[in-house]
Amino acid sequence: MGIHYCIFTTSGENKVLDLVSPNILPQKYRDCVYDLFRSLSMPLQLVATQYEHEILLKLASTKDVDDVVKLFQQLPLTGSGSTMYISLGIHKLIALWKSGWLSSQQHQEGWYQIQVYSDLLDSIFLLDKHYVTKRTECHASTIKHLKRIGKIDAKTPEVKVDLIIFDHQHGDIFTCEDKPSGTSSKDIRGDVQKGARLRESRLKYLREILPKSDMITDLEVLSAQTHGLSLTIYGSKMTENGTIVHYQKTKAIIPPNPTHHMHQAAHFLLTVLSLQRAVILNLRKLEIIFEAFDQDALYYLSSGPECFSSNIFSRSDSDVDSSDSEDDNKPSDVHKDNDAGEQDWMSHEKDRRIREYINKKIENLVFNNNEYLDSSNWEDFVGKDSNTT
Repeated sequence: MGIHYCIFTTSGENKVLDLVSPNILPQKYRDCVYDLFRSLSMPLQLVATQYEHEILLKLASTKDVDDVVKLFQQLPLTGSGSTMYISLGIHKLIALWKSGWLSSQQHQEGWYQIQVYSDLLDSIFLLDKHYVTKRTECHASTIKHLKRIGKIDAKTPEVKVDLIIFDHQHGDIFTCEDKPSGTSSKDIRGDVQKGARLRESRLKYLREILPKSDMITDLEVLSAQTHGLSLTIYGSKMTENGTIVHYQKTKAIIPPNPTHHMHQAAHFLLTVLSLQRAVILNLRKLEIIFEAFDQDALYYLSSGPECFSSNIFSRSDSDVDSSDSEDDNKPSDVHKDNDAGEQDWMSHEKDRRIREYINKKIENLVFNNNEYLDSSNWEDFVGKDSNTT
């Protein structure tokens, strides 16, 4: 059973395949969904530098808060954004564990935002100058953009979000909703659905502004949901036929106490590091797509796709096959066929060049170089593990 057939038969009339909601698909599609997960790269790719990886492994091996304090004293307080994030995160974990307040179920949303998320989530974005961090009851710019280009009703209400990562050129590139630990399952589901709707809107907006709409398959839209001490990351992609697929990428937990749970703390920090890199990766892919068309126009003096639209010269109430004009004024079929053939060839050649440029640029993105480790380095990890045991 092919992946495209699975998407087609399970997405429904609204062309949305929701893989987040449980028990939504028949059992017969199980293998197909596994293939879909792999083909769309749904799981969050965990990425770390060699130095970051070593620190997180040391954190995971600590036994108590005193061990974590000793580790923190060895860390630099300045450096790259990711290094500062790890130092800040470990320092905040020490303070929270020593306070004992993480085990309480009494805290409201504001307490988590100020005491927990600000240092353990927000700061990874704050330390990067690629974008702007907006916090607490912000309005999603995607809805404003869709109104401006006439894709949704102008009376559509604005959507408030707890955390937005905003790029001045491309709008909201990441959103997050927060809820305290005592929140009901119904309210959490409401937030998750709200996030899915925003990701759908973002994909539709991106498809409208891309030089070619089929380039949307290269992009992914991310959002997250915090619930007390847990962080769940969601993603959405759009297929060639416009079907949107929603899925959960990963989940991480901050342990309320350090005893026997240091691996969870290390995994949480690694997840946030990887999330920030995934957000940057998607932003860079978007920039590469626009860059590819500009470069092609520059080098080959080729016109962009924005210069012509199939319905730009005709009214919606006119017949495409109307024959009101005199036959003598029509160009000959031979000339039309020749012109069409040449235009088709040039168009296909341009598409090939641009696709080649985009693929090569994406392959050479910084997170794929030797400075960063991911699951493809598993043989090195096995060798390191055997040397330490």
